[in-house]
Amino acid sequence: MMAVFVNLFAALAYWAKLSSHANGDVGPAAQVHYYKYLDYLFTCPLLTVDLLWSLNLPYKFTYGGFVFICIVCAFMATILPPPARFMWFGLGIVLFVYTWGNILYLVQIRLGQMVGKKIKKVRFYLKTACTTYFAIWLGYPTLWVMYEIGAIDPVTSHLMHVLFDVLAKSV
Repeated sequence: MMAVFVNLFAALAYWAKLSSHANGDVGPAAQVHYYKYLDYLFTCPLLTVDLLWSLNLPYKFTYGGFVFICIVCAFMATILPPPARFMWFGLGIVLFVYTWGNILYLVQIRLGQMVGKKIKKVRFYLKTACTTYFAIWLGYPTLWVMYEIGAIDPVTSHLMHVLFDVLAKSV
């Protein structure tokens, strides 16, 4: 049932954005696009811990905590002006690369250990989930950089965040 709650929490964040937009994006609710980080702070570490737990891997809570800190860095990089914005992004991307690389290494080892006939079917679904989840992770810092240099507008950035979020949490 964890996946249902994760997706429900994400849906509430996007519903808040839609309702704010319907009201003309005025007042304190206009900052609702920051709510996605509240969603990410809750759901992304939880999904990481769940995935690592499903694979019976070590450091599940450690890497869940690292994911939490990466998202705090992303939030700070979004709300602060330069140069602090770039300092937070730099810290976040260094921690992100470390966390992402270590988790992929552990997952690769575990999937390589799954060789039995009955386990191969389960391995396929776990590999699909891991590939989807961890490949999509690369999209978030890429979107941030593209938005910062003006390659995409806020609407495109938001839509891509929604797409990445739905794919990562549902697939």
